Amino acid sequence: MRGAAWSSCRRRASVPNIDAEPSKPFLWKIRVQAMQNQVAIVMCNRVGKEGDVTFAGQSVVVDPYGNVVSKADDQEQLIIADIDLTQTAAARKQRPFLELRRPEWYA
Repeated sequence: MRGAAWSSCRRRASVPNIDAEPSKPFLWKIRVQAMQNQVAIVMCNRVGKEGDVTFAGQSVVVDPYGNVVSKADDQEQLIIADIDLTQTAAARKQRPFLELRRPEWYA
């Protein structure tokens, strides 16, 4: 995610196929990733049961500040959200996390 943000990415889509793990910690992870990388994240997850796995649903759209713009519940549904892509530049100016990146430390 950080590499994508560094290369001028302004939004990111993710299809994780999350099972019915506790949703609050997962939502916080998505929100923190959006804020740290200053990108909007659209996370689409499946719902229902397949074999022994029950999928959690709860798709979510998060802005570059980590705010939830729109969120689904654990049922099949369509969520619609407007993402202001100018927020990415504003967020990166207000909180220059990407400038703290140290690629020379990466293995």
